[in-house]
Amino acid sequence: MGGDRLLNDRAHLDVYGLVARRLDVMQSRPCRRQGLRSALREDGLILNNPSLRTYALLEPEDTWLWERMDGSHAVGDLLVAYFQEFRSLAPARVLQLVAMLKSRGMLADDPINVWASVAERLRSRWLRGLGSALGVATGRIPLRLRKADGLFGWLSRFVGRVVYPRPVRWLFLAVAVAGGAAFAFELASGRFGSAAVAAPLWEVVLIVYGMELAIMAAHELAHGMECKHRDCRVNAFGVTLFYGVPCAFVDTTDVWMSDRRGRIATSWAGPYSELVLSGALALTVLFLGSLWQAILFQVVFLNFFTAVFNLLPVVELDGYYMLVDWLRIPKLRARSFAFLRRGLLPRWRSKKPLSRLEVIYVWYGVASVIGTVVFSFLGLMYWYSRAERLFGPVWGRDVAGRLAIVAYVALLLLPLLHHFAKGAALGRQARRATRWFRQRLPSAASDARLLMETGIVADGDERAAQEMLGLMQRRSYRGGALVMQEGQPGAEFFVIRRGEAVVIKGAEEAEVARLATGDYFGELALVEHAPRAASVRALTRLAVLVMRKGDFDRLIADHVQPTAAVDRMIAADRLARFPALSHLAPGQLQELEGHMARTAVASGDVIFREGEPGDRFYLIDEGQVDVARGQERLAILGPRESFGETALLDDRPRNATVRAMTPVTVYTMDRFGFDAFVRAVVTRRRGVDWTAGSASAQL
Repeated sequence: MGGDRLLNDRAHLDVYGLVARRLDVMQSRPCRRQGLRSALREDGLILNNPSLRTYALLEPEDTWLWERMDGSHAVGDLLVAYFQEFRSLAPARVLQLVAMLKSRGMLADDPINVWASVAERLRSRWLRGLGSALGVATGRIPLRLRKADGLFGWLSRFVGRVVYPRPVRWLFLAVAVAGGAAFAFELASGRFGSAAVAAPLWEVVLIVYGMELAIMAAHELAHGMECKHRDCRVNAFGVTLFYGVPCAFVDTTDVWMSDRRGRIATSWAGPYSELVLSGALALTVLFLGSLWQAILFQVVFLNFFTAVFNLLPVVELDGYYMLVDWLRIPKLRARSFAFLRRGLLPRWRSKKPLSRLEVIYVWYGVASVIGTVVFSFLGLMYWYSRAERLFGPVWGRDVAGRLAIVAYVALLLLPLLHHFAKGAALGRQARRATRWFRQRLPSAASDARLLMETGIVADGDERAAQEMLGLMQRRSYRGGALVMQEGQPGAEFFVIRRGEAVVIKGAEEAEVARLATGDYFGELALVEHAPRAASVRALTRLAVLVMRKGDFDRLIADHVQPTAAVDRMIAADRLARFPALSHLAPGQLQELEGHMARTAVASGDVIFREGEPGDRFYLIDEGQVDVARGQERLAILGPRESFGETALLDDRPRNATVRAMTPVTVYTMDRFGFDAFVRAVVTRRRGVDWTAGSASAQL
């Protein structure tokens, strides 16, 4: 019995050891999956897993790494190889690339979402059914026809013979232009804008709604046919609810395997088909009786408006994706809004000119905000007038009509309610916390204790703390407010009484550290008589004690040491000047500094000799070194350059001798420190500003 138990214990230990080895990302050996499709585009390499219908776009540097993922190189090897090739230490880029490729099913190991599987098992069948029903009702879960590629292949072969010849395309263009002109003329004349329809309301609604759905379906079919025309696959076709309205959709993601012209043409095909069909209907209106003229005019108006709205790049519809492909700037909308929120004001204050990309961000972001507001207002006004005419007679008729209208409006609002439900709950909690903070009154005793706990007041002298408190002001900042601006002269010293703040640097507002109750800041500029080295922004409502420079110099300048947050900021600032570390975020630079040693070498001393085993990597902070092999000088390296990186890869002997030509100061890091640094990056990779990241995209 004891032997069996011991055997079982050993088996468990072996299992846990196996799991630990499998989870050690540095030792994992990513291997490309067989059977993937790939296409080289003007902006990188696009990968596709046909069975999972997933895509990934790789930049040139990531493509270089992808080509080396053959199962023989560990992640640690790839990190060092990337450094040797591009002279840049970028663990976050390599790790994010491996994680993204694994999650997209591009690597041999299948991705396993353990938490999603457990959550699905814990949900009852009734809850799963209810969740699916709500998903369909809110449009989150569409009804898909998976094997749609064959259908669109048939349409492309047979219908394409009719619509793709050049004379037919010229005819379509003429119909769209002539129909648009006829519609504009009729709209200006006002004959049908307010004309009453001499027909039962339900018949008019069914006709208009049915024709609108048919044209919307044609819109999606045009996307799919153009996608097949470009020799790409249609992954799915189906129906979803968009704010309560049934809409057809087609998944043309595979067009990412095409060139830029093919992608733009596929996005253009949908709204262009609407323009052609609306033009044909507008020309038809001229030859019909008054009843059908009034009805078709409403259909033409809706579809011309929809087609134009689809082509506007200020919303994420067809026009937006055409603009993104034309400019070759993925995620244009998100990047533009991020720059407007966090980058524009610091750049304007620094009086530095905007780059071409930043100018695009500003113009697009401002146009998107204005366009969204204007079109939302126009859309609300239009639908209000239409709803009044459509629902007015029904509302006053009977109770059943009113219930039907209420049910329809509720169906329209369901996605909005679902979207804002979590936000409302969080908002209630935030308001409760704010009221609790406002009810707390300032306390001189608690503030004095705070000064003693920070160590600013020596030996816990309460009288000195009270004296110091008498020279300080109480001040508060709302969440998001800027407390201290980088580059400005230092005039005040701050102690946080309550709340949280973030230390940020640069136009991108990269996060350096977070501060909370009891932390202090602003002392560095006062002690060193230098401009502010970073900015501080309030994360929550922030209450601080503030002391002016004159009182600070007289009372506590000699007793205050820079905070740990400022120490980390200075270290990150110093390492950030090395080109080899340019891909590291501030948080990573702080972590890296903890695994490096700063060493001085006298002029003429040998740093290492040819043939010695390699055990560490060097970055030159000051001075120059001579690199020689035998009697031949290979290079002279100076500040901000590096050498010895092969020691991070294996124990191969040094292939050259390095000698200090002048007094030299170097940063050194051995292989164990490098591994510990990368593991720290892996552990904290989900932090706010912990990763510099790769620009490769999941599609």
